[in-house]
Amino acid sequence: MLLKPWDYVQRSLPILKWSKEYNADKAICDVVGGITVGLTLIPQVLAYASLAGLDPQYGLYSSLCGGLIYLLFGNIAELTIAPTALLSLLTYSYTKRLSYGNLPGAILLCFLAGCLELLCGILHLGFLVDFVSTPVVGGFTSAGALLIASAQIKNLFGLKYQAEQFVDTWTKFFMHIKEAKMMDTILGLCCCVVLLSMRKLKDYGVPPLAGKGDASKKVPVLKKIIWFVSVARNAVVVISCAAMALILDNAGKKPFSLTTKIPSGWPNVSLPPFSIERGNTTLTFIDMTSELGTGIIVIPFIAIIANVGIAKAFSAMVFLAFTLLTPYFSYIPTPTLAAVIMCAVVFMVEVTMIKKIWSVKRLDLIPFTVTFLSCLLLGLELGILTGILVEALKLLYIMARPKVLVEKKTIQSDKYYIKITPTSSVLFPAAEHVREKILSQIHELGESCQIVVINFHRVNKMDFTAAMVMLSNVI
Repeated sequence: MLLKPWDYVQRSLPILKWSKEYNADKAICDVVGGITVGLTLIPQVLAYASLAGLDPQYGLYSSLCGGLIYLLFGNIAELTIAPTALLSLLTYSYTKRLSYGNLPGAILLCFLAGCLELLCGILHLGFLVDFVSTPVVGGFTSAGALLIASAQIKNLFGLKYQAEQFVDTWTKFFMHIKEAKMMDTILGLCCCVVLLSMRKLKDYGVPPLAGKGDASKKVPVLKKIIWFVSVARNAVVVISCAAMALILDNAGKKPFSLTTKIPSGWPNVSLPPFSIERGNTTLTFIDMTSELGTGIIVIPFIAIIANVGIAKAFSAMVFLAFTLLTPYFSYIPTPTLAAVIMCAVVFMVEVTMIKKIWSVKRLDLIPFTVTFLSCLLLGLELGILTGILVEALKLLYIMARPKVLVEKKTIQSDKYYIKITPTSSVLFPAAEHVREKILSQIHELGESCQIVVINFHRVNKMDFTAAMVMLSNVI
């Protein structure tokens, strides 16, 4: 059914529809949701920017832009548009070697990946994600979590070294472990303990208070306070550590490694760099794009797979962070941001999925394991492609080897026939397999069996090749 012009506009811009029903109660809910989620995610996006090899303010920039755009075009209030750990790590893996710099490369990669993702949406290519099974996604996210945590281990201990892959990261970590800064190490480990403890805080109940009346009414309030502190643990830890670093800095002491100074105010709005000067040479758009390579395809693909979520008022929290707090972000210790990232991604490792796969279908552990190991050893982009390939081979094998039931049916006391039943569709990869099953049964029985019945009751699909092979058995 064709939509009316105004209905189409409202469908394209949901803000025109929900803004009519917006009231004070919904505004209060959005403010509470925005503050709660903002206190959790603002420290994370600062850390994710450093994970992408960028200055912390770029995490705020991307959060603000995504939230404002989704405010116009989104229709789910609970969704969060913000940087994710996996995409930050992938961005850095593609931009760290660019000849024209990490920052221009990240901006251009984001722009081109967004264009490609928009094109996929226009062409309705979302069905391609259906070919990525849950075990493959589980192996990918688990390996990604370990890669992200491994990349931050040097910041947690105050080390300085460059590493490429998972094995190289841990090899160089143990080579440089003697160079670890004691104060950074103590602060980083303490932050990890506090963050993990505060995460569990909301799971513990509040013991009933003695007495009645006002005492019993305080229990729900205490539960909400504990829940809020637990949810806002990232902000609590980051603010506490930044305040401690600020006090020590005023006293003339700098025991911790701190983040770079973040410029206050709004960023300059401009188009992505389509050309750039490098020495006496001008790199064109084609040159810059060719250096990005497969990242233009991989980044939007991973963005679709990755789960992201927020509330509308989160952008307001980022706005306040821009205007009021940016001078103080430079006092955030690097080990604290590393602890925030590591404690956020450690729960992405799909340990429970392994148990479920083992109890449901153990064969699915193969794509999970292959994806997991490939992502760790070969990189995330090659790892997930390897997992998809293994999953496709598994599907082809299942298609090529359908189960064939063989039953011996008695007609009279001395007469019987053989009933052969393929249990699924017979397409051309399975045609020869089914044919060999039929012929092997005929040869095994010899002249003692005069009748062979091939029952195609369970076969709902058969292509031309399979039909010709089956017909050759009859002829």
